[in-house]
Amino acid sequence: MDVPKGFLEETYLYADSRKVSSWEEFYTTILADISRNTVYQYSKTRLAPAYRTQGAVSKIASVLPETLMPEEIRK
Repeated sequence: MDVPKGFLEETYLYADSRKVSSWEEFYTTILADISRNTVYQYSKTRLAPAYRTQGAVSKIASVLPETLMPEEIRK
């Protein structure tokens, strides 16, 4: 399932305050629904192993400012 472009550009039209208390909760619900039963399953409490591979870490590190990177990744 793809996230409709409107969800991202006009969240206020989709995030029903009777169902969610914040936009964060709205996006968290969408992310959890989309990734359910996949290797990328979202959880606020545990990072899925698919995100902890060296390739994933390298991709993240490549877009982080050097000041935010842990010392062991800066090498």
